[in-house]
Amino acid sequence: MAALGQLLEKTSRTFALAIPLLPEPTQTDVGLAYLVLRIADTLEDADNLTTEEQIASLHEFASLLENPDVSRAFKFAQEWAVRQPSANPAYQELLERTPQVISHLLLRDQWVQSLILRETRRTVIGMCRFLAAGDRELRSLADLRLYCYYAAGIVGELLTEIFVRRIPLRSSRAELFSDARAFGEGLQLVNIVKDADDDDRCGRRFLPVDLDHDVVFDLARSDLRRAQQYVYELRRSHAPKGYLAFTELPLRLAWATLDRVAKHGPGSKVPRSDVERLLAELAIP
Repeated sequence: MAALGQLLEKTSRTFALAIPLLPEPTQTDVGLAYLVLRIADTLEDADNLTTEEQIASLHEFASLLENPDVSRAFKFAQEWAVRQPSANPAYQELLERTPQVISHLLLRDQWVQSLILRETRRTVIGMCRFLAAGDRELRSLADLRLYCYYAAGIVGELLTEIFVRRIPLRSSRAELFSDARAFGEGLQLVNIVKDADDDDRCGRRFLPVDLDHDVVFDLARSDLRRAQQYVYELRRSHAPKGYLAFTELPLRLAWATLDRVAKHGPGSKVPRSDVERLLAELAIP
C-alpha cells in the first residue's frame, strides 16, 4: 500500500491531503476507490487517444470492473504502456499500475470490493455516454448537472455507503444520502469553473456557451451549502473526527477556490499557505 499511497500523492491534490485524515480501514477503502476512479478519469481525458479510442478503452475498463481479474489487468496495463494514453506522467504511471490497484482492491472486504467496482462502472458508463455525443461540449444546464452526477455525485454516494457501513451513525441513511450527491457535485462544479480555460485549450467545454456563468456559480454555491449540511449531519451523528476532517477539508477548499475564481477568473488556486492553515485547523491529535 505504500506504493499506492505514493500514486495517490502524484495524482491528486486535495484528496491526497484529505484521505490520510481518515482512520483505518476506511482510509484504505477510500484511497483505493479514488485510484480506481482516477483510472477511469485518465482514460476519459486521455490526451493521446481519439474519442473512439477513449470510448473503447473505457469499455475495456468497464469489462474489467465487471469481472475483475489481475491477469486481465496486466494485459490492459501492458497495452497502455505501449500506447501511452495520457501525456501526464503521473496518470500514465497509474494506468500502468492498474494490476496493483486491482489486486489490492480484491483483498478488501467483499462489500467494499463490490461497491467500488459497481459505482466506478456506473461512472464509466456515464463517461462513455458523454464521449459518444461526439463534440466534447455540454449543451445545457441539464447536461452539466448530469455530467457532474456521473463524475462526482456517484462518488459522494459511494463515500457515504462506506461511511455508514464502517461506523455507527445517529443520522439515518436517508438523511445522509439526501445530500451525499450534492457533496460530490459541488466539488466538481468548483473544479469545472476553476479549470474552464484549461479545458477549452484541450478542446473540452463543460460550461455550456449559452449558460450565464452566474447561474453556474449560484448552482455551485447551492451544492456547497448542501455539502455543509452533509458535514453537519456527520457531526450531529458523532462521526469520528477523521471523517469530519476528511469531508470538511475539500469543502472549505472548494468555498475558498470559488471565491478566488469569482474575483480573479479561471485558473485561480488557493495559496499553499491557506491550505496548510486549513490542515492545521483540522489536525487530528
